Amino acid sequence: MTQKLRIFVSATTRDLGSYRRAVGEWLRAQGHEPVVQDEFDVQPDFVTISRMLLERLSDCDGVVCLIGDHYG
Repeated sequence: MTQKLRIFVSATTRDLGSYRRAVGEWLRAQGHEPVVQDEFDVQPDFVTISRMLLERLSDCDGVVCLIGDHYG
């Protein structure tokens, strides 16, 4: 049996949001636990967002980063 991994899936919503969701769904189907932005609560400011992201990343076993033409 494969070990269940917690994987952070990173991508900009504007151009890669649908791909980020697809990767999350695929990871879930493989028995892993994806951490995707679509499930995050709205944060009030950049400092809070940075802190929240660091906390979420620290609990993960790995990261999938989808890179496209946009940033943010």
